[in-house]
Amino acid sequence: MVPVYAPSNEIEGQRIVRFLISERVAAMLEVSSPLPQPLEWHTLRILAPEKQRPKAIELIATARLDQVIADNGMFL
Repeated sequence: MVPVYAPSNEIEGQRIVRFLISERVAAMLEVSSPLPQPLEWHTLRILAPEKQRPKAIELIATARLDQVIADNGMFL
């Protein structure tokens, strides 16, 4: 699994993962923090298999353009 996108928050990340899975892209939300920190300091990344990365990016980009998801996340 490789990083694809950094959502702005965990709820958005979960929505994007469900969306990608519905489009037959294996995806998961990784929530990590180097030290015990408040939730807002956690790193959020959506991961997908390397072969499916281009499709995941295309789907997320289209969803952002269609305003289905917020555009304040970041492609990785």
